[in-house]
Amino acid sequence: MEALEQKAIDQFAAIKVKVTAAKTASTDLLNKFKDKNADLGKNDASNGRCQSCHTCR
Repeated sequence: MEALEQKAIDQFAAIKVKVTAAKTASTDLLNKFKDKNADLGKNDASNGRCQSCHTCR
């Protein structure tokens, strides 16, 4: 029985590590998009149009 309990604890720990890594990666990605959107927002505020392409010029 103790071996099964230890196996369950080990599996839980492995899953917890994966979940933590996924949360960190998703937070990093979200922050990257927030930074990019903030940069685009600055350009919009300065001249009323984005600077990412030449379509709206």
